[in-house]
Amino acid sequence: EKTALGQGFVAFASRRKVYVFSSGGGYPIFPPLLLEEPLLQMRLQHAFLLLLSLDGQAKVLDLAERRCLCRASLKDLCEPSLLQLDDALQMSFEGQLTLQ
Repeated sequence: EKTALGQGFVAFASRRKVYVFSSGGGYPIFPPLLLEEPLLQMRLQHAFLLLLSLDGQAKVLDLAERRCLCRASLKDLCEPSLLQLDDALQMSFEGQLTLQ
């Protein structure tokens, strides 16, 4: 299980499901998100939730707007299990991903 907290939101994840709630009211932002592959890493930053699965799929959710901003596969660029989200994968205030 993984947990991420910030910007008025809280996310809880098991290997294949992610739950996102408002930290103020406790109401769900999305229905439970089902993942195709087990979750490797999760980060909440600037009201964006970044999900990285074991197969290299990266998803960015805009929690304030309640929508998925992007989906991308990193498996052709690098080994996903070696990525550290804080170091290699950066997210801008607009939710754009940069791989360093």
